Amino acid sequence: MHPTITLLGLALPALAGGAAVVEVVFSWPGLGRLQQTALLSRDFPLALGGLLATGALVIAGGVISDVLSALVDPRWRRASEAAPR
Repeated sequence: MHPTITLLGLALPALAGGAAVVEVVFSWPGLGRLQQTALLSRDFPLALGGLLATGALVIAGGVISDVLSALVDPRWRRASEAAPR
């Protein structure tokens, strides 16, 4: 179960990247299209904001997968309870 949770948590940024490709290919309005337009028009603050949002998705996916793994696997709970404080 642990590898599955980890892979699902790390798939969150891939979903955002895939949505951006679909938006650009099919000319749908969205954040992916906005980032592409910002990069092509050299709007660096908007492009960096999109990069920051993507980085936040990567971090959030990792944190969520770690928390869910700790809830699912009882060995992690025992290890954290036995740790000296």
